[in-house]
Amino acid sequence: MVKALDKTEPLLGAQMRQHLGSFSCLGGDCGSRDRRQRRPGGQSCLYTQNGRNGRPVALTKQERRSVREAGRRAGAVGVALPGGLRLKRRRVGPDPARVGGGRRGVIQGFSTDSRRRMLLRLQQTDWSAGAVFFVTLTFADDAGAFDDWSHWKYELKKWRQRLTYQYGERLSGAIWKLELAPRKSGENVGRIAPHFHLALFWKDAKGPNMASFRRWCWSAWHSRIDAVRARNTEGIERGKLLSYLAKYMGKLWTLGETGVGMGRTKRGHVFDKATGELFDTGRVWGTWGQPPTSQVAEIELTEAAYIELTRRIAEKGQAVGSWYLGAVSPQWAGFALLGDGDSLLEELCEGIEGLTIIRTGGEP
Repeated sequence: MVKALDKTEPLLGAQMRQHLGSFSCLGGDCGSRDRRQRRPGGQSCLYTQNGRNGRPVALTKQERRSVREAGRRAGAVGVALPGGLRLKRRRVGPDPARVGGGRRGVIQGFSTDSRRRMLLRLQQTDWSAGAVFFVTLTFADDAGAFDDWSHWKYELKKWRQRLTYQYGERLSGAIWKLELAPRKSGENVGRIAPHFHLALFWKDAKGPNMASFRRWCWSAWHSRIDAVRARNTEGIERGKLLSYLAKYMGKLWTLGETGVGMGRTKRGHVFDKATGELFDTGRVWGTWGQPPTSQVAEIELTEAAYIELTRRIAEKGQAVGSWYLGAVSPQWAGFALLGDGDSLLEELCEGIEGLTIIRTGGEP
């Protein structure tokens, strides 16, 4: 989504390029405690990691000035998607060293990073390419609701196989999301049980008959189901749909009253408030097949254009009472807006000097 900035390379200086390794930082606080360096007397310094021995090397005054000047000229880039806008500042210097890796353990919840990736996938989706059905699959108490997470995914896999057998030629793909919620009634009141939300994308504009599709779902699933046809999938109304999905499918799991339901740790792990036990959930969301995607345009902004755009967004947020839009600032490294990509381009980007819009498959 974000293009590399080649124009800033000459601004860094020959001596700095020799020092630049896998990490660089502006100012004293780089976000990593073990790489924070200070000059004698407590003053923070701009430094880079030497590629040969891995030791931090302080930059000269001229090199620091070159980096800051490059940062002021860097600007930002972004994309307009069917479901909104995404912008990100260009990075000056090399990318930070990669941290982590190795074999992953069992997923235990819905983290903020996972939520961000899911919302990006929803923004990329072309909701007007064909009919869209929203389906909810629940688990009865005697249908493995309190079994291990692998049983839930096995039941979902079987339903997908039946769906592919019945409607495979007409179905483009699907996006699914696992939800956990405490039982509100019955013998198991308060216990955590799963259900799945799905968005099914059809190749044709109408899709199958809804009444017959519901009857098939009841026969193919062991518990209660619900299926409705998606609305507000075109034009400016798409913003309402994306806002609803972001709130409904993107909510973080912190349900129930004190001592009841689920809690969430800072890392996104889910636990039972009554027992303190962590939940193994496996993957929380995913895709099947090839849900339709598209891109409206690419955006390139100078620094002045990025500041003006964030000012317009903040004014709009204050006018409509949105705390997120009202808090958008030029200091942010990036942000995302939900809505119709075309409408947001016309409303927010018109008349901004230094902003270039390159339509997909066309010229600026």
